[in-house]
Amino acid sequence: VMQITLQPPADLQADSVTLPDPAEAIVGRPATFEWQVTNRGDNAASGQWTDALYLSADTAWDINDAEIGQTAISATIDPDQGYTRSMTATVPGVLPGLYHVVLRSDLYRQIRETPENRTNNTTASVGQILVDCPELLLGTTVTATGLRTGTMDYYKIPNVPANMDLLISLNTQRKDVYTQLFASHN
Repeated sequence: VMQITLQPPADLQADSVTLPDPAEAIVGRPATFEWQVTNRGDNAASGQWTDALYLSADTAWDINDAEIGQTAISATIDPDQGYTRSMTATVPGVLPGLYHVVLRSDLYRQIRETPENRTNNTTASVGQILVDCPELLLGTTVTATGLRTGTMDYYKIPNVPANMDLLISLNTQRKDVYTQLFASHN
């Protein structure tokens, strides 16, 4: 006979997200974010779960938001206690602009909570972070020295005259690498 006992429900509440200071980031480069979560339930939250951060044009998470990263949590959080975590992650490839950072605590629902307690597992930063790309000026050359397997460099090319063709070339001296170039307009 096997007996399975469910853990009493907790209530992990996503409290806040702290943006880097200054609130600026460069696509493809690392940035550090911090967040706080509190157990507002009557029972301990104990086990392993995952928190995730996203860049969002608004304060509500949706499937189109770009994931910054995930962090595995392994802890016991007693009632009215909380935790603070930070993550340094590569800023995902998004269009330059202002974004909120959205936190989704217990992303995979690994901690038992009542359905009504799941509604507070997500919060967004109060302020916005300015995400930008370095500029690649017409007629200039960029040498990428820090690229490694699986990494990307992002650039924007300002002031391209209307009705003009733009020629972009990508060259490497190495024979043991595979490179790709993606370009888009607007």
